[in-house]
Amino acid sequence: MLGRIEASGSSDTPDFMVKLSGNPVHLMTEFHAIIDGTNGKTLLQPVNAHFGRSYVVANGGMAGTPGVKGKTVSLDVTAKDVRLEDMLLLGVHAKEPPMTGTVSFHAQLVIPPGDIDVAKKLHLQGAFALDSAEFTELNIQREGRHSQPAGTGKDR
Repeated sequence: MLGRIEASGSSDTPDFMVKLSGNPVHLMTEFHAIIDGTNGKTLLQPVNAHFGRSYVVANGGMAGTPGVKGKTVSLDVTAKDVRLEDMLLLGVHAKEPPMTGTVSFHAQLVIPPGDIDVAKKLHLQGAFALDSAEFTELNIQREGRHSQPAGTGKDR
């Protein structure tokens, strides 16, 4: 049926990289997708992603807006007790992550269409909790004691 095409599969990307950080990671995914062949709307239920020592689960989809080129990606992303250093390698431009520990989070991730870098158009809203987090360099840890505690946070 063209209005409901189901597909399951996996991907293996040895050098996945977010341009902002420039740090390649080995990303492996398993996914189940439901595609509406009449309009291209795609539901992802779920996408299980693994990189480093971390596993992340995303549910959501991709849909277009009439008159707008491209599709908007909207995902509900959850991770429990993943490695903070794995997450930081994706988003921080540094050879070594500035912190280690574990992080749990739940976030809504939206990437609208457009011909600009993903990092500049990404919308992320959610909450996270850090556990056993430590800075990798002692001088960063000392400077951080005078600022906001690094226990929980919210990103918009």
